[in-house]
Amino acid sequence: MKRVILPGIAAAVALLGLVPVMRGQSCSGNGDVVGSYALVGSRFAAATGTVNGVGGVGVMDAGGSGSTGSGSATGTATASNTPVGNLLGDVTGTAAFGTVARIFADGSGHLFAPSNLFTTASNSPMTSVGSYTVNTDCTIKVTLTDTFAAQASTAPGTSGSSGTSIISGGTSTGSTTASGATTAPSATLEGLVLAGGTQIDLVESSSPTGVAFQMRKMFQLTGCTNATLSGGFIVVSQVFSPVSSAASGTTGTGSQVSFPLVARLAANGNGMFITDALGQASSLPGMQLTGTYTVNSDCTGSGEFVTNTGVTRMFNFAIVQSPASACSARPGQRAAPELLFNFSDTGIVGIGTALSQ
Repeated sequence: MKRVILPGIAAAVALLGLVPVMRGQSCSGNGDVVGSYALVGSRFAAATGTVNGVGGVGVMDAGGSGSTGSGSATGTATASNTPVGNLLGDVTGTAAFGTVARIFADGSGHLFAPSNLFTTASNSPMTSVGSYTVNTDCTIKVTLTDTFAAQASTAPGTSGSSGTSIISGGTSTGSTTASGATTAPSATLEGLVLAGGTQIDLVESSSPTGVAFQMRKMFQLTGCTNATLSGGFIVVSQVFSPVSSAASGTTGTGSQVSFPLVARLAANGNGMFITDALGQASSLPGMQLTGTYTVNSDCTGSGEFVTNTGVTRMFNFAIVQSPASACSARPGQRAAPELLFNFSDTGIVGIGTALSQ
């Protein structure tokens, strides 16, 4: 016979201590966030025009160079051509983007990053790029600075001409002022530590620009190969926005429906995404992706997705731990691998995950 406890009775029993009361996750401090992480940031721009005449994402960007400089002491943030620099440069802009970087948390509140990523030489020395503080309620504050940025200076009072930019269905005009020494882009983030430090969700703590961040713990620090990826995965594209210029400023030419936002992937452990026996028997061939991939020793990599109709999308990825399997794993057991990726085709803005099936 099923026992039923009415809500009022359940509350009374809980007060008496006979039923344990649910408690929130607690953290012990900075030591709960330690190791190598993939850091992804993304912004989905508001629609301002049409894509293929049926409505889409028009990215409004700032205008060209601007009026006479004021000669003030502050300067414009100039990002370095590094993963962290690209990410923070995108954050300080206005356009849609999806960028993955890699950082290392030392467990004592300090963050470090390599100067390159998604290449065979990505085991470059680490450089300090910020700090973090984990509170007992598992909230976290993170500061990031592009310390790779060259500290070049610009003469105060430099003049320029007004400009107009037309990008993907919208026009905007703007002006710039050249003044003082350039500064490195930076961001202050706040969020929550989840799954024992396996996942951290973050937002900008002040003057938000519509950017969402997530840190996912890398599958392992080093020693990854193509064999690390093997088996079935479910691909979910969280943001996907073809961005194309339009001469008229009213209609773009991209297509959002040429690539599936949800699909199935099978890695053979030897650098190939294949259609396995399960995929061959599927009545939905449009949900099957094939392609190739290359895994670097630091568990980053690159590859291409190919649909059954021949559409190809290039992407960069980091192999990260599954938060769900990290919580359920036995002591000494490794969490299942997942992919955190961003599309790398010119004009394609998007990020996604490939979840272990």
